[in-house]
Amino acid sequence: MRFDEPGFLQRAYGDDHGLSVRMETHRLYSIERGNLFETITDEAARQVVPMRVLDVGAGIGGWYHALRERLGPVPRYVGVDQSEGMVARLREVCRGDPHAEAAIGDAQALSWPDESFDWVGLHFMLYHVPDIRLALNEAWRVVRQGGLLLAATTAERPYRELFDLLARGLESLGYKGARIESPGVRFSLEHGHRFFPEQPEVLVHPAGLRFDSVEPAVRFLASGPLDSALEQNGAPESLREDLLAYVGLRVSEEIQRSGSFLASSESGFFMLRKAGR
Repeated sequence: MRFDEPGFLQRAYGDDHGLSVRMETHRLYSIERGNLFETITDEAARQVVPMRVLDVGAGIGGWYHALRERLGPVPRYVGVDQSEGMVARLREVCRGDPHAEAAIGDAQALSWPDESFDWVGLHFMLYHVPDIRLALNEAWRVVRQGGLLLAATTAERPYRELFDLLARGLESLGYKGARIESPGVRFSLEHGHRFFPEQPEVLVHPAGLRFDSVEPAVRFLASGPLDSALEQNGAPESLREDLLAYVGLRVSEEIQRSGSFLASSESGFFMLRKAGR
């Protein structure tokens, strides 16, 4: 399975349900200090105050909310995504905001002229792009001189305790040597700098999820990671409930033993300023 193939993207992002579950899980159970989108906005604003912002792979507007919260209504916001479902939801999010718009588009072929935006962000999406370097070059092209290119991502092995449970569960169901990769293997905090047109700055934040009950951990896995694990190991959909039950039991045991279940991770972002005025 490839994390950039159209079939995977349609299953994962054809509608906003799974993404909404994952975003809500992060909102409620994240151990990260503050909101990463707000951190990105604050750090970037220390260098350049934007008038026009392009959000590539905008999803359902995680960065949009942070921009409005931290900077108010002034920056012109343009969100672009290849998923019609995501764009429809984003348009609802932006409804009533005269300084915001959402459009369908391809990160590898942006439709705007050179140097159109003060900030261009590509957040938690480059691991799904077939040609990551091309997407970053396109984003760099539409950043104005003195502007910023920003790209958020995760560590190569996010939430490893949960992913390890999925692998052990698959082994218990007969899939010996089960291995589960996250999309971060394609573009992570550890090696993502290699794709940029110039050397970026990287800001890393400890992250992770802490659960004090089983249900939200299971719901998080069921929103996408579990289906990816089955597909990566050639396991049928019919094992879905058995695998969820295995993970739920192990999470419950850990909560009973230590009071909570920690799924550790790191998140952060790359920041690159374009030379000029």
